[in-house]
Amino acid sequence: MFGYVAANKAALTQDEDRRYRAVYCAVCRRLSSMGAAARLTLNYDMAFLALLLDSIYDEEPVESCARCIMHPLKPCLRMASPNVDYAADMNVALAYHKCLDDWNDDRRLLAKLMAARLRTPYEAVRNRRIRECAAIERGMRELRELEEASAPADDVANAFGEIMGDLLSPNRDGFGGKLYSFGKALGRFIYVMDAWDDCKEDIRRNRFNPFKDKFTRSDYDERMKSLLTALLADCSRAFELLPLERDLSLLRNILYSGVWTKFELKLQSKKQGGKSA
Repeated sequence: MFGYVAANKAALTQDEDRRYRAVYCAVCRRLSSMGAAARLTLNYDMAFLALLLDSIYDEEPVESCARCIMHPLKPCLRMASPNVDYAADMNVALAYHKCLDDWNDDRRLLAKLMAARLRTPYEAVRNRRIRECAAIERGMRELRELEEASAPADDVANAFGEIMGDLLSPNRDGFGGKLYSFGKALGRFIYVMDAWDDCKEDIRRNRFNPFKDKFTRSDYDERMKSLLTALLADCSRAFELLPLERDLSLLRNILYSGVWTKFELKLQSKKQGGKSA
């Protein structure tokens, strides 16, 4: 999910931070079992996915403590569940297709090499998650076609939203429709946030970006924040319809505060004339 769906750690309680780290460590452990390349794709976005699905399905996590290569001296708490396994699989699938996309866009050798290293783990995931991976592949093809046609922002954001809708609704059950609606709204927000974040680089590299023509306007960031706020409001309405109890405060932290972290940091960098602006 491009690293935007992460917690505002400064606002977490001690218990929330403990739970968040434990699920993150469990996702990391699962990725490690798929190989070193898979582990390199780790991000906090998939901890959100695991927490969300655990809450929806009232899944009781299995706790354990163990050392790992990143924390060799102190054992780390892990909270594993079938939803953690699913989140790790989707982490590999999204990372693999992002590498392919980066190679197609820029002919980045590193992306090609990483895609090659992820090919075997992805094939294993595809055998386990046939429907989800087929949806991702179909969605990525549609997304590329829309980008090549310089389609309007709403169309390409919808295409990515559909990918996320499928990813967040792995089970065809009573919760599936609400999870799909939330995932689609979240995907639209993520696509626009990523397009805002990458706009300067996309212009420099002559890549598609639906907001290129607005980038030089003095009120560009203000307008984009207003658009993102409206998209997040849609996402929040869909989220609040989900029957969540466990980790609800933590999930709200991520959705209502954490997703803005990168945006605010980049705005601050721009105001200070930072290199990453």
